[in-house]
Amino acid sequence: MRRYIHKSLAALLCVCLLTTPVSAIAEPASSPSGPSAGPAVPFAGEEASTTVSVLVVGLSILGKTDDIAASLADIRADMGKPVDQQTYVLKVVVSGANPDVCSYSWTRGVLGVDGSVAPDQAFADDRPQHPLSDDVAAGLLETGRTYRYTVEVADPASGSSASASMDVTLSDEYLDRTLASAAGVTVQGALHRSLADADLAATPLDERSAAYAFLLEAAAGMRVEGAWHVGLPTAPDGTPAYRGDLGVSFPVDLPDGAEVTVLRLGASGAVEQIAAQVVGGRALGKTGALGAFALAVPAQGTCSVTAEAGAGGSVSPAGTVEFAPGAKPVYALLPHEGYVLDRVEVDGAAVQAAGNAYVFPPLEGDHVLRAFFAPAVVDEGRQHTVTAQVQGEGGLVALGGAQPSASQSMPAAHGTAVRVLLVPAEGYAVDEVLVRKGNVPAERAVVFGDELLLPAVLDDTEVTVTFRSGSPLPVVTRTVTAEVVDGRGTVSPAQADVPHGGTATVSLAAEDGHRLNAVMLDGDDVTGQVRGGKLTLQNVVADHRVEVAFEPVPRDPAAPDCVTVEARAGAGGAVSPAGGVLVPRGSAQTFSFFPEQGKQVSALSIDGREFAFNGSSYTLFDIQADTELSVAFSDAGSVPRPQPGAYTVTAQAAAHGTVSPSGEVRVIEGGSVLFALLPDEGYEVDEVLVDGAVVQSGGFSFRLADVAKDARVEVTFKERKHLLPDDTLVSVEVAVEVTSDSGEGGTVSPSGSLRLVAGSSQTFYAYPEPGFGLDAVLVNGQPVPAHAVVAPTLRSLSAVLPQSAYCFTVDNLAEDAQVSVRFKRLADGEPAPSPVPVHEVSASAEGSGMISPAGAVRVPSGGGASFTVRADTGWHLAALTVDGQDATGRLSGGVLALENVRADTQVRAVFAADAEEPGPAAPFTVRATSSAGGRVSPSGDVPVRAGGCQTFAFFPEEGYVLDKVEAGGRTVTPVDGTYTMYDVAADTTLHATFRLRASGDPDPVLPDTFPVTATASEGGSVTPSGRLDVVRGQEVLFALESDEGYKLSRVTLDDADVTSQVQNMTFMLANVEAAHGLHAEFAPVEEPDPPVTLHTITATVDGGHGRVSPSNAVEVAHGASQTFYFYPDEGYAVGAVTVDGARLAWSRASYAFLDVRGDHTLAVSFKAAPTPAPTPDDPGGTGEGGSSGTGSGAASPWSALGGSTVTKTGDPLISVAVTVGFAALAAAAVLGAAAWSRRRRRTGDLEES
Repeated sequence: MRRYIHKSLAALLCVCLLTTPVSAIAEPASSPSGPSAGPAVPFAGEEASTTVSVLVVGLSILGKTDDIAASLADIRADMGKPVDQQTYVLKVVVSGANPDVCSYSWTRGVLGVDGSVAPDQAFADDRPQHPLSDDVAAGLLETGRTYRYTVEVADPASGSSASASMDVTLSDEYLDRTLASAAGVTVQGALHRSLADADLAATPLDERSAAYAFLLEAAAGMRVEGAWHVGLPTAPDGTPAYRGDLGVSFPVDLPDGAEVTVLRLGASGAVEQIAAQVVGGRALGKTGALGAFALAVPAQGTCSVTAEAGAGGSVSPAGTVEFAPGAKPVYALLPHEGYVLDRVEVDGAAVQAAGNAYVFPPLEGDHVLRAFFAPAVVDEGRQHTVTAQVQGEGGLVALGGAQPSASQSMPAAHGTAVRVLLVPAEGYAVDEVLVRKGNVPAERAVVFGDELLLPAVLDDTEVTVTFRSGSPLPVVTRTVTAEVVDGRGTVSPAQADVPHGGTATVSLAAEDGHRLNAVMLDGDDVTGQVRGGKLTLQNVVADHRVEVAFEPVPRDPAAPDCVTVEARAGAGGAVSPAGGVLVPRGSAQTFSFFPEQGKQVSALSIDGREFAFNGSSYTLFDIQADTELSVAFSDAGSVPRPQPGAYTVTAQAAAHGTVSPSGEVRVIEGGSVLFALLPDEGYEVDEVLVDGAVVQSGGFSFRLADVAKDARVEVTFKERKHLLPDDTLVSVEVAVEVTSDSGEGGTVSPSGSLRLVAGSSQTFYAYPEPGFGLDAVLVNGQPVPAHAVVAPTLRSLSAVLPQSAYCFTVDNLAEDAQVSVRFKRLADGEPAPSPVPVHEVSASAEGSGMISPAGAVRVPSGGGASFTVRADTGWHLAALTVDGQDATGRLSGGVLALENVRADTQVRAVFAADAEEPGPAAPFTVRATSSAGGRVSPSGDVPVRAGGCQTFAFFPEEGYVLDKVEAGGRTVTPVDGTYTMYDVAADTTLHATFRLRASGDPDPVLPDTFPVTATASEGGSVTPSGRLDVVRGQEVLFALESDEGYKLSRVTLDDADVTSQVQNMTFMLANVEAAHGLHAEFAPVEEPDPPVTLHTITATVDGGHGRVSPSNAVEVAHGASQTFYFYPDEGYAVGAVTVDGARLAWSRASYAFLDVRGDHTLAVSFKAAPTPAPTPDDPGGTGEGGSSGTGSGAASPWSALGGSTVTKTGDPLISVAVTVGFAALAAAAVLGAAAWSRRRRRTGDLEES
């Protein structure tokens, strides 16, 4: 039936052509003086192919004038002739209506290079045909332009209409020509004059060529009747060979009207279908570009081939493809680099590949092809020779990145990959590639593009390349898309067009605080294939989708909570740090702005709230939530504002953690930047280095302030050893053996009863007395080696000659242990050892917790000491200091390690009860002053919270400029008329010096400020007070103080009550963006009703040798508590306490009266002590076992011997008994019990713990 319809349609077309002026339709563009136009292309346009039908009643367009390319002179030759004798006339052939009664409406537009049409509103014609000579006569056409004429035909009888378009190119260089080829393919269109006598390059495609395989796959089950690569020579000076569409004609053995589709593979790599018709044994169609073509016709049924590739390679075509029965598809087998083809199976049976391809016999049914690949075994000891050569002319080859040549060789280790680059000369393309391996005959390889990969060289290999004249065969392109589907990170590129068989690389980068979680390729997990932050896809033979997920890096539980500041810059400049910057919650971060040449900062936006701003930097204080900051820039005008200098700070984190911001951060001169230090889970910050020098140990943030040069910040991390409440502690008892011939003979440090983390190590030092040497060190009765300590540094030397100090380490203390040190008397004549300088490391604890060893540990100069720190249940470590400096970040696994001790050192651990929520620390004071000629705001004694920041603004008077600013006596660099003090940790000073303005000095930069006025009522004060000029966006802290007999009753800000925001008698006004008024009201303290009952406790010293604090008569409210602290003179210790006449044996450094309900007396007496007694430097006492409040304090093990104790019950820790120094073992046991147990005794209102 289909063939009958086509025959009927062909007959109808013949009738129409016989009754229509064919010369005007079939060959309208032939130049009278040009060569023959060749075969006609009567209905090659889209309209003809879609509207011709004899089965539909109604108006349709069966034919139209083909596109025309002519010169103005050619068209002008038609002027004066009757229309039926003119050559260049636009017309259409209609069907289904009487053409004489139809209406015609012509429009025209100029065709742009991008395919757009600009309508010509002044043009109109209603005739059935339009002579172009009329437009030339009217001067409406210009050489070098292409015009699109469109006619709409309407049938008034049926109400139907149809339209068609024709392109007219006016050029002296492009004329209608038809070129033929030896293969029978012709091309007709507006060709360049230089191609008038050229031959059309039309080469039949070989079935093993990549282009043929692409077209066969695109046929999708249709039968391919022929395939050609069609190209035109290049016109002079690189001008296009043709303009507009081209009519193409292919030989085909099909009857007229047969259904046929032309497939075209273009240079872009896309395959498109072109409608075509069969007339006179030729398939006729129209195309906008040349390339590789195939004729496809419907087939009786289809056969499917499903191709699957194992790991390590690809198969092309991939997936399931439909073919016509009888087709012989070629499948390329492509191992990845470092892999070899293992085997090929079709329907489960092994088949033999030819070269890098498998050719199916004529298909008769469906099949499944599977290719398996195996890793190549690399043997550097076996070498092969790879040779590449060109047969004939037309190009060069290159091996392994070498310079191209006609022939070259290179050695290759067995199993390694070699890439062969194929370099065609201009006007040539790759024709054939043969590969010979060893003595096996050469086989043809399927090549995509201009590169051949030898994935694994297993024998001597020879590659022979043949080039042909013509243009390269087009290659299909594949699209690889990449997208972040979860988390914070980037992928690049988001989309890439990859030549078929090529390689695609996707870069993956996690943002600060995140890490790569998973990478999916078309739904399969390929995370394990990511190398160096890149996913490489080899032998891309299909479109792919890469989905990437990032996740937050698990942080150590001790790490602070961080928030993100998204910093962005508009056009005209940059902000640094930029992007997502992690900041510890509550911290401050400074952002620097860098306008481009001729630009200036004009505005800032914080969380969408925009305001005018022209500074060089901006600091966000007390950042409590995720924040967005953006900066805008504008033209600077004729007198641009001078910009401060800038430096680059490069931040880098080692393994097991991140630093934010990271990479290069630009900071203006004198500015600062805060770095968040974020260890991974199970790790902690080790060191922070600036330009290679250690500047900080531990911690979770680091601020680089007053930047005056380029700098490099590096952060290292170390594994954290957690000390959990149920971690086991072991007992180590250290003693000096007393022998009959030598007595004690020396000391060991640390000594006594130690409690250490199970599995840890401990270093000890042994010091012989004069005339003695070290005899032996025993651990649980087994000898261990000791090493000599030789001044001025520690050295691991065997102790051969007598030394004045030795060290030994006990490793992996998994259970309780006993350490014994034995000294011996030196024989007469033995050399006396050289003395070694020794330092004392004193360790003490405050609160309910321990530090072990406690007291003084003697360490040779350059040596080290370690201390176990542990809070009791319900308490936590609040502070750990070394010589007053915070050392909490140096605590690892509950152990503090000191190294390279060069001076006496104080270690102090402070524990606080978990239930108590400590209030804010008392603020520090910055005394801000200025010289004549200007002022600083705020001024005077400015309160600043501990660890907080304060910004000062400087205002020169008329005729003055700011000369310098000193902070804490050190000259600093102000920025935009302001200076910010960060991390204030002590009282300090700030002084601004102004000088007379000299000629040439720029105008002083005045900070952008708002006035804040602070006042107080009678009965108190606010500091600072009066008018303050606060820099935009900054904060100011006000200290509130009541006079005697008064109390703070109310604080208002702009008449709004903010009393609830007062903490520790301070009020913080943050993020100042407008003028404000602050007022503090104080009221007299009312007498309590009923009046408070007071009791008197009288505290005295009995016998001198110390003092008690507080002393004499102390008034205590009924039901309250009062603690008294004892301070013995040097060489004395607490001996006894007499309470209300009852004498108690007491050795603690404090005594507490709880729930006082009457008057009391207390008298303390002191006694001589064998070792210096501890002196509490703060209320609550110091030393091992100390606590605050309930009669506990610090005492050395010796002073503890005088007290009666019982073992504490319910303690989850292993009981530890450690003897110290030279006491007997029995005394050591008593000592251990005194040091590590508690005793509770209540007598009336008295309690000892």
